[in-house]
Amino acid sequence: GYNGEKGEQHMRTLTAMAREIGFDLPLYTATGWGGAVTGGLLPVMGGYCEAPWDQRITEIEPNSNYVFSHIRNDALIASDHHVDDTVTFNQDDFPYLTAELGGGLQVTKHRRPIVSGNDVGAMSLTKLGSGVGLLGYYMYHGGSNPDSKLSTLQESRATGYSNDLPEINYDFNAPIRQYGTISDNYREIRLLAYFLQDFGGDLAVLPADIDPEFVKPGDTHTLRMSIRHDDSHGYIFVNNYQRRLTMDDHKDVVLEGKTKGEPVRFPKTDIASGEYAFYPYNMKLKNAVLVSALATPLCKLSCKDEDVYVFYGDKDPQFTWDGTPAKVLHLSRADALSAARVTLKDHQEYLVLSDDFVWEESGVLRVVGGEETIIRTFPKLSKDVLPADFKEIAGEGELTVYKRSQNNANVQTSVLFAQSAKTSEELSGKLVNSCGQPETLNGDEKIYEISMQYERENRNGRKEGYDCILSFDYACESMELFVNGRKVNDYFYTGQKALFSLGYFDFPTKITAVLHPLHEGDHIYLQEWPKMDDKKACWIEAVTLTEQFA
Repeated sequence: GYNGEKGEQHMRTLTAMAREIGFDLPLYTATGWGGAVTGGLLPVMGGYCEAPWDQRITEIEPNSNYVFSHIRNDALIASDHHVDDTVTFNQDDFPYLTAELGGGLQVTKHRRPIVSGNDVGAMSLTKLGSGVGLLGYYMYHGGSNPDSKLSTLQESRATGYSNDLPEINYDFNAPIRQYGTISDNYREIRLLAYFLQDFGGDLAVLPADIDPEFVKPGDTHTLRMSIRHDDSHGYIFVNNYQRRLTMDDHKDVVLEGKTKGEPVRFPKTDIASGEYAFYPYNMKLKNAVLVSALATPLCKLSCKDEDVYVFYGDKDPQFTWDGTPAKVLHLSRADALSAARVTLKDHQEYLVLSDDFVWEESGVLRVVGGEETIIRTFPKLSKDVLPADFKEIAGEGELTVYKRSQNNANVQTSVLFAQSAKTSEELSGKLVNSCGQPETLNGDEKIYEISMQYERENRNGRKEGYDCILSFDYACESMELFVNGRKVNDYFYTGQKALFSLGYFDFPTKITAVLHPLHEGDHIYLQEWPKMDDKKACWIEAVTLTEQFA
């Protein structure tokens, strides 16, 4: 595109055209990273925990997005396109906003890093501690390239891009995966999203006071901290996590919250390698003032009798109050990661702890689960909102435990797999890709047939919340799945299990899997290599089927 004043004018022209045709909005944003022109629009930044587009097949340098910094540009983004590593706007004139933090990473054929929930959680927290006032992600929900008519639609070197991507699969290891299952990335982001929904207005106006500043990403010894504060209160951000590195443990750390007067001193605490969190001081919670706590605020629950403030963490929180304390619910970090907030038809807010996805639909609680589903809630669900298929089974501190069991009268839905009697030579040209063109096989592939048997009367009810998810434990360079001879998904091997929704494809009874072998010395960066058999890997170890109900 255009650079300099010509580029700036181009952006202003596009903005004027948008307004002229009816897009009259209070805010307009533009890509801010990589030397992009912004035309006076709000610049939005990005950041990824790794770079699958990097052409190297080795470990790359420690990532700077885990260091508190006032530098907004991530030089890794689009480094394969050799974009500028500067910005074209004056940072003092604009708030620090993000629209492209990596909720995951889309692997490429030559580079296949695995993104963990901690990778995304620690990076997001570090950005907040660096002064970010808006968290935006790419991708938030993984997807699939659609079927086409003339060619496949993925990014590829054959079409002039720097990287080869799967033909269909754009799962991205995203917070919400390709077929709607949720990941640890989602749970980590949700922790911050709830906090920002309730307290983001307070945090957004607090500048970031980073000390120490200019820490190197490869420095595993220095404790990384930033304080977002004004003269009276704030939040201390601590990050002792750096992707792919082990950090020093820090003993008897005394955190100090900065104010206009004397600092607020927290009790001594240990900060272990891999730990990241933020802690409030002099935080106003309605009529109460929380002087300090070694716990992280999650959200506010508007209960019938009073507001309840939810905090989490695995330390002794040691809540210190100025005057009358607020009502607090303290969760472990693991419990907070499973917590969803819903408002049900009794106009009461509830916190629902579940291993899977929870939401409200027309005032009714919906929960994704399996044959047996356990949820815990605070407060206790009233009779008006307790789903008919859940039964109260126990109390657990301030939480109430409920269980849902499916009717097991039917034979279980099942899956079988076996290596096909057909050879790749026999199938070559008889299978088609996503645009209907015949697939040519090389002759060294392994072919498997996967068979499903369904015994549920409602097996066609994906819209009603029923699905079956296949999980492939496999090892090869790549795997392609075909239904009725047409490719429906493909996977670059990473060491993770491959997920496939049967409901998404109307519950097929047969799938053909084509596996391409992975050889020792292949020009690929794999974070996790499989065990090799005669210097290659090409097999399915197991296929499991999990029924989902909602």
